Amino acid sequence: MKIGISTFTHGDNYGQRLQNLAVQETLKLSGADVLTFRQKDSRSAKYKLKSLASLIPKGLAVAHIQRHRSFEDFNSRNISFSREVISDSNPPRDIKSYDFFVAGSDQVWSPYSPDANSTMFLTFSPREKRIAFSPSLAAPTIPEEKRELFHGYFDGFDRLSVREQKSAELINSLYGLKAEVLIDPTLMFDGSWWERYEKEPHCGLPNDYVLTYFLGSATYEERVAEICDSLSCKRVDLLGDARYYALGPSEFLYAVRHAKLVATDSYHGSIFSILFGKPLIYCPRESTGPDMSSRFDTLASELGVSFVERSILSVCNSELLESDYSKAYDRLAAQRKIVVEFLDRCGLSIPSEAARG
Repeated sequence: MKIGISTFTHGDNYGQRLQNLAVQETLKLSGADVLTFRQKDSRSAKYKLKSLASLIPKGLAVAHIQRHRSFEDFNSRNISFSREVISDSNPPRDIKSYDFFVAGSDQVWSPYSPDANSTMFLTFSPREKRIAFSPSLAAPTIPEEKRELFHGYFDGFDRLSVREQKSAELINSLYGLKAEVLIDPTLMFDGSWWERYEKEPHCGLPNDYVLTYFLGSATYEERVAEICDSLSCKRVDLLGDARYYALGPSEFLYAVRHAKLVATDSYHGSIFSILFGKPLIYCPRESTGPDMSSRFDTLASELGVSFVERSILSVCNSELLESDYSKAYDRLAAQRKIVVEFLDRCGLSIPSEAARG
């Protein structure tokens, strides 16, 4: 059996690369040969320059080059790519050799993303070969001008799933279609499984540190400093310090697992903190983009973890190192079973015990 994955492949984002790996390894449990299609970056040079200018912190240009190399190293060691680079106008050529095509996970169905093109909805393939594995719309609604287009996209799936409950409700309310809600694929494996992909950073890490990872325009600096002082810890800032900005996905896993505490507004940063059993401080993201908070609402419901109680805005210093996720792990076992059953209905037989790592 042969399966092709359509997901984001350019852009150096930890969650993006780690979910790609999780999808690949989950599908491989069926005994299939699994390849990811590299997506052609269709954004204009002007858009990319503007995007880079806004994403790369000042003074970290050299670290950004090193970061990209770290990501490419991760890709070469862990992701099996097809030789083809696909786009709207250049779909996979040898479609007949594939038994299934999988869309997901990540925000590949966001109506606000320039990369959410038709390949993310597998329009190049026969309907019977399409599987949606936990993709995210990452938006509370679909703009009016895109609703007819997206109706056609969603209606092309007999095997339809999404990552957030509100995405399923939106698809149902707009189009009358039912989408199953599945966990993010990174949650299919325990922390002990993810350890095999770790890599200790060359730059070294302090003995005791608070790991901070803010993707939005965070205004929590004073509170973070207070937390570090309270725990007598150094701070490791993944996006604000050149030493750590260059870390790739494998070093990211190592940094999360060895932290004394993690403070983040990142969805996957939160997930890996939970998987590794690390104390987590949730920092509500400040952003001018679409509201993406529904993914935390669904995650909280799936795992029974209250992000409100773990919020940096309300947690007390005496509660900082609380990290009992035993109930979350019990609930996670049931959520993994739902994924296994969904994939089984899709024609992919995965041993239920194998998805724990």
